[in-house]
Amino acid sequence: MPSHILKRKRADGSVGYQVRIAVGKDRDGKPKFVIETFDKWADAVARKNKILSERDEGIAVVPQRTPVGEYLDAWLAGKKHGLRPNTHEGYERALDLYVRPYLGTRRLDQLKPIELETWISQLLDKGLSPRTVRYAFGLVSDALGHAVRMGMLPRNAAKSVKPPKQTRREMQALDAEQVRGLLKAIKGSRHETLFRLMLYSGLRPSEALGLKWSDIDLEGGVIKVQRSLTWTSKEWSVGDTKTASARRSIPIAKWMVCLLTTHRRLQATRRMKIADIWQDHDLVFPDEIGGPLRPANVLRRHLRPALRKAGLPDTIRLYDLRHTCATLMLAEGLNPKIAAERLGHASIRMTMDVYSHVTPTMQEEASAKLDSILGDQ
Repeated sequence: MPSHILKRKRADGSVGYQVRIAVGKDRDGKPKFVIETFDKWADAVARKNKILSERDEGIAVVPQRTPVGEYLDAWLAGKKHGLRPNTHEGYERALDLYVRPYLGTRRLDQLKPIELETWISQLLDKGLSPRTVRYAFGLVSDALGHAVRMGMLPRNAAKSVKPPKQTRREMQALDAEQVRGLLKAIKGSRHETLFRLMLYSGLRPSEALGLKWSDIDLEGGVIKVQRSLTWTSKEWSVGDTKTASARRSIPIAKWMVCLLTTHRRLQATRRMKIADIWQDHDLVFPDEIGGPLRPANVLRRHLRPALRKAGLPDTIRLYDLRHTCATLMLAEGLNPKIAAERLGHASIRMTMDVYSHVTPTMQEEASAKLDSILGDQ
């Protein structure tokens, strides 16, 4: 008799064939088994062969009657190497908080659309935002879709459910006068160069904080954006930008080159003073000993105090410096294609959708220009 299959006598006297195969470890590091019983020997052999084949190919093996929570463990483990560490951690946190407590014990093959609708209502009643609920729902839908593709489910129950509509978060951007006020407030501060660069270049916070000196050609006046900094609760990493369109070159003005040159000289002086403890990661904007900066700390300890000093709302985020750059470019009539390239957007449409609040002004200016040409003729 082949291994992995045991002959079992049931309480009613009938005989069954139990398939028992180790397929990995659970979240606590304990061995995890697929255990299924069949009436017919041939069915048990077929299932055994399928499980062993999937396990050897690295495909997540899940029992046919597995609970949703166990399946999500296997699904997430299978995605780990294709996700950034902070993205994987975000998925795991969302599943732990918003999915497993409600759907974790349900059998995967018995999950119905009505149960998903009830789950969504429970999350909304708990006070979660539509954006958060849509995020959790998207994970569940993706996981169920994978189960369908693997032949574990006949259909994706989430396809019959509509997630709550997401209300677009109101974007915050500073106008030209407010920017001038902020520049005065950060003059001579530790992160003046960082904030001015973000306002000038439109870099994402992760791109600015992941910038290395090897990415900057000070003589040529060009910054190559090709990496970003990511944090999880336990570690950090600097890797490639998320998409190909995000990799770009941005020419910088002479005054920005001067700022960066001075910043580099001051950084070199500090590195020499604390050479014994300096962490050399080649970062343009490191912490006090050369390590990476946490965005939350930069916001709380430096940007918000500067905003308050300038008499501006301290609800402005680091990312809003990027929004400010984009808004100012479009408001000044810069070609949207050039703006999209500077921001690292995949298309002009994305730029115009995100910054649609600038469009009415652009339309008014276009009408005025046409009127000056065609009016009263």
